[in-house]
Amino acid sequence: MKGLLLTGLHFLSNDELLDRLAQDHHAIINNPDVLLLKPASQGRASWAELRAVNLRDLETAGKEIKLAKTEAEAQGATLRWKEYSQAYDGTNNTLFRIAERQLAQGPLLADRYLGLLAYGRPKPDANLDRIPETHWAAGTMDWQRRQLRMDHNEMWSGIEILNLSDLSPEIAAAVIGRQPIDVDRPTISRAGLDEFLRSHVTGLPPESQDLSESRLWERAQYEFPGHKVPRELVRDWIKNEMPAHLRKKPGRPPMR
Repeated sequence: MKGLLLTGLHFLSNDELLDRLAQDHHAIINNPDVLLLKPASQGRASWAELRAVNLRDLETAGKEIKLAKTEAEAQGATLRWKEYSQAYDGTNNTLFRIAERQLAQGPLLADRYLGLLAYGRPKPDANLDRIPETHWAAGTMDWQRRQLRMDHNEMWSGIEILNLSDLSPEIAAAVIGRQPIDVDRPTISRAGLDEFLRSHVTGLPPESQDLSESRLWERAQYEFPGHKVPRELVRDWIKNEMPAHLRKKPGRPPMR
């Protein structure tokens, strides 16, 4: 069971977590104010771009498998698909390690609370409880099973991840047990935000990184500095109002 405070909050799937981390790594390139708050991108243009390249390679190899006319062509394309799949998994595993470092670091305070927060069950029949940062520093995480294993056969299971940036400052403060900050500014109206986002995405190509949730939220905050811009409003706009030809189609392409 989830406590009353956690009811209704959006927990991240593995795919969503990877997308957020990759998008945030793209955002730091043009936002030096938050550069020190996020892990370095290790010299790459961005993790979002690297992940997109991995997916395009997989799609290309999948089409080559489908269109192969000889066994040799099919075998060659299959080998390429496996190589690209390994590269894609390597990128994802690196991002998972970054997530683990953020979880071990704990919430950060800028103009609001940032970072990742994890909940899990110390016993299978227990309620969700917050996982201490020290456990992330010492444990071994299995992201497929959502289990964090500790020494002496101790284990957190059923792990759920919150992104504090997704929450209003008041809710973020409440879930980590601290005083709220940034409560004086009024919240942007949904109509005003919708109008801005519709205008902003006009003319952007479907592959543009500026269409990501992270980049749109960041741009809206710059556009309305006197207002709070809840990230969930941006997410709702992407889900319900984003033009169909601009919507992302996530997921790993299958072997064909």
